[in-house]
Amino acid sequence: MNGVQKEYANFVKISKEIAYVQSAISVLEWDMETQMPPSASDARAQVIAHISQNILQKMMSKEYTYSLQALKEAIDYAELPNGQAGNVLQAITQYERMRAIPADLVLDITKTCASAHHVWVRAKATNDFNIFAPTLTRIVELVRARGRILNPVHPYDACIQDFEPGMTSIEIEKIFTPLRVSLSDLVRRIQSSKIKINAHTHKFGATQDWQHQFCQKVATAIGFNFSRGRLDESAHPFSTRIHPDDLRITKTTNPNNVWEAVYSTIHEVGHAKYRSGLSTENFGLPAGSIFSSALDESQARLWEVMIGQGKPFSEFITKFAHSAWFKKTNHEFYQSINAVCPGLRRLDADEVTYNLHIILRFQIERELIEGRLEVKDIRDAWHELMREYLELDVLNDAYGVLQDVHWSAGLFGYFPSYTLGNIYAAEQYSKIQKDIPDCDSLIFQGIFTHIDDWLQQNIWQYGSMYDASDIVTWAIGKKPNAAMFIQYLEKKYGELYEL
Repeated sequence: MNGVQKEYANFVKISKEIAYVQSAISVLEWDMETQMPPSASDARAQVIAHISQNILQKMMSKEYTYSLQALKEAIDYAELPNGQAGNVLQAITQYERMRAIPADLVLDITKTCASAHHVWVRAKATNDFNIFAPTLTRIVELVRARGRILNPVHPYDACIQDFEPGMTSIEIEKIFTPLRVSLSDLVRRIQSSKIKINAHTHKFGATQDWQHQFCQKVATAIGFNFSRGRLDESAHPFSTRIHPDDLRITKTTNPNNVWEAVYSTIHEVGHAKYRSGLSTENFGLPAGSIFSSALDESQARLWEVMIGQGKPFSEFITKFAHSAWFKKTNHEFYQSINAVCPGLRRLDADEVTYNLHIILRFQIERELIEGRLEVKDIRDAWHELMREYLELDVLNDAYGVLQDVHWSAGLFGYFPSYTLGNIYAAEQYSKIQKDIPDCDSLIFQGIFTHIDDWLQQNIWQYGSMYDASDIVTWAIGKKPNAAMFIQYLEKKYGELYEL
């Protein structure tokens, strides 16, 4: 082994050590949202902050810094194979962003957000934004400070690039502005249609235990491997990868609507399948990691919506669910599950109005982090935009500004990834159907391995070696844009509502 390969081996060793520490933090965070008693939140925040220091110390160590510098020189002289060079270059980008932020600020953000979760849960349960506002004010102050270090002119861009490397708020606005116009027009035409669809026909209630067992069966049917993962309950559904062989997903149960738990499960299975398709050998390295949240969300939305709310899957799931509680035909189910009904909650939103919820959040958090809006004014801004975008009056804080967990975790800049993910998902699904002519027939039969195989070959295998837009471009044969997504919605809902 020559000197360059020895240095690369050392880089891999340190990267995996960092990943193992992050795995420990992920277990603690998973426990915090699923099992931990509420009174332990402050102590848990201290523990997570303490362990997080270990990651900072390893990333800022002289040994790791020297390895990256030496390997960067090797890349300049073409002494590293492309795969290894890709891992190093992506790691350098992450390292330089991390090094720019003072360790004390990183620690303060970690501790504040770890403590914030249960404050948010309590505020949402009591429907009182005032309980959460002081904590959110502190989070915003910290996120602004971090953003201004990375991008003094547009600190919100620094937030976006935590989840979508290379993306800016100006680029997102160029996508979102015409998309909002198209979506608003489609909503108006649907509401004016003579076809009226009952959005409640498909709903039925069941005990939490029954729902859990049914969700496990659905997850298994679409390819979630319970020997490598588990399903639990949480206040907000999420997915986390402790290790390639340890994938945790959660759902939220509504006693009056089984399908809420089912579709949150399908969404999180989409995330988990992506994580399970990453290279185990490259765990801890960019080739075995996910840096693009939009690409990540595209996998979840592909399964939850494009596939999960399509005609073939509706036929499959109605047969799968048929019982003493559920007697609807697949046509009734398909119509009802896709009914367009503007509402207050993002997680309940139909496929057409969902992205208006995202654009609303993008507008608010951009103004907030850029310093043009303060926390005390968020509620009013939220209410105003809900009236403008969806013509709805917000009933209370739980159905308004408190409904999402993201801001309590400091995840400003994440929301745009959902809509970018929808755009990527529509492009992928169109290409899957072209490449696999009998795709719909296989879905109807409950066979999904062909979709996994396509995704493995075209999306999953690359990890984060390349930008998300490049990966999607190679997969679909052209640069992704919102046109295919609009075309998909126009066709589907044009047929449903006879537009």
